[in-house]
Amino acid sequence: MKINKFENKNELDTLLVQELTEHIMSSLENANTALFLSGGSVSSIYPKLAENLGKRENYKNSLIIGLVDERFSESEDEKNATALKKYFDEKKFNLLIPDSKDTKKDEYSKILNEQHTRKIAVLGIGTDFHTAGIKPPRDMSDSTKAQNFNGDNLVTTYAAEDFPIRFTLTYTALGKIEKIFIYFYNKPELYDFLVNQDIKRNISIDGYLEKNLGSLIRSHQDLQIYCS
Repeated sequence: MKINKFENKNELDTLLVQELTEHIMSSLENANTALFLSGGSVSSIYPKLAENLGKRENYKNSLIIGLVDERFSESEDEKNATALKKYFDEKKFNLLIPDSKDTKKDEYSKILNEQHTRKIAVLGIGTDFHTAGIKPPRDMSDSTKAQNFNGDNLVTTYAAEDFPIRFTLTYTALGKIEKIFIYFYNKPELYDFLVNQDIKRNISIDGYLEKNLGSLIRSHQDLQIYCS
């Protein structure tokens, strides 16, 4: 794990987009590439990343852009896909957008299992310290708590307290992604946890952080933290 800490969010966004663009372009020279993006705070890098990638050769047939997670709501503004489609023109980019009926589940699973497709992800961290779309147990229904997000399923949908349906890659899926960037800002307690494994009681959430994000960071072979 490598931690890149910046003085402010503008510098953070600029340098992450620069590194991400270079990594994607290098990957495309050798293989088809799938880029999975979180929504929420990560959407602040969408405009510049789309601009950078849009300036390059047309890679529509070799670059797929999908979402790490989605929140299904009656409000279009609350959906991660709304921001993705706003900045990544579907005429230029091959977008893989999940839906609430799981019709894209097989496509996501196929891409994640393809050995000859290079997979990259940018994961944000929520205000409750969740990553991907996997909320802390306290925010899940009883039936959802019984699901195993580390099992054989690569993608899943479930009911949460904040949205009637959430879609997410599972931790098993994240383990299949070769390069992961974790992005966050204004979370000093999380930074302490990452640097010192110093977990504060008020962000522990019944061991959620240690078992999930902590486990991912410890086990992944190529993961970088970008934060401010």
